[in-house]
Amino acid sequence: MLPKDLNHLINFPNLKKLDLSNNQLTQLPNVHVFAGLTSLKFLYLHNNNITKWQDLQSLTGLTSIIQITLFNNPVCQVPGYRHFIVNSIQGLKALDNYIITDEERIEDASFGYRFRALNEFMKLHIPDYTNERSADQHLLNLEVDIYRLKRIFERNSPSILIQSFWRGCASRSNTKGNDKKRTASIIKLQAWIKSKLTRIRFQNELFALLKQTGDEDLMMTNEEIERRDSARIIFKHMSHYWRMKVRQRKRLAATIKI
Repeated sequence: MLPKDLNHLINFPNLKKLDLSNNQLTQLPNVHVFAGLTSLKFLYLHNNNITKWQDLQSLTGLTSIIQITLFNNPVCQVPGYRHFIVNSIQGLKALDNYIITDEERIEDASFGYRFRALNEFMKLHIPDYTNERSADQHLLNLEVDIYRLKRIFERNSPSILIQSFWRGCASRSNTKGNDKKRTASIIKLQAWIKSKLTRIRFQNELFALLKQTGDEDLMMTNEEIERRDSARIIFKHMSHYWRMKVRQRKRLAATIKI
C-alpha cells in the first residue's frame, strides 16, 4: 500500500476500526487526515516499517481513539516512544498489547506492582476479526470490544477506582439521609391515617347510639339537617301523590266493571 493511498481515509469519518497491520507501510498520512477520522476507536499499525518520529506526531490528530498498535515497527525503538504517545493522546486507553496505566500519565506516581506499566496484569489480547461471517456480527463484536477495553482500563486505574469508591460513599450517605426522611414521612402518614380511621369509627358508633334514642340530630350540621328535612318533605309529598294515583286507578277499574 502506497502512503498516498492513505490520504483517502479522510473520506471515511464513520470508520471505527482500521487494520493496516502487515502492509509494509513506511509512512503515515499527516495529522489532518487522522483528525478527520472522528469515530475511529481501534488503529492497528503493527508489523510495518514505520521509522519517522513525525509519523507518531500525526497520530495525535485522533480524537476518539482508544487503542493503537505500533509494535514491530522501527520507530518503537526510539527512546520515549511510548511516553510520547501515551501523553499526547489523552483518550487513549491501550498502546500495543498493554493497557495504559496511571503511572505512565501521572508524574512520580507509584501504585505498586499490581498497577505498574507493562506488567502481566495490563496485557491485552488483540481480537481477530478475519473469521467473522457477517458484517453485523463484526459490528456487534466491535462494540463488545470497545466496552470490554473501557471496563478493563477502569479496573486497572487506581485514580478511577478511588473516584468510584468516593462516589459510592457519597451516594450511600445521601441514600441514608433520604431513607431517614422517607421513613419519617411514612411514619407520619401512618399516624395520620390511624387517627383518621379512629375518628371515623368513633363517629359511626356515636351516630348509631344516638339514632337508637332519636337524637341523631346532635351529630349533624345545620346544612345536613336542612337537607334531611327537605328530603322528608319531598318524600312525604311524593308518597301522597302516588297513593292518590293508586286510589284513582282503583276507582276507574271499579267503574269499568259496572
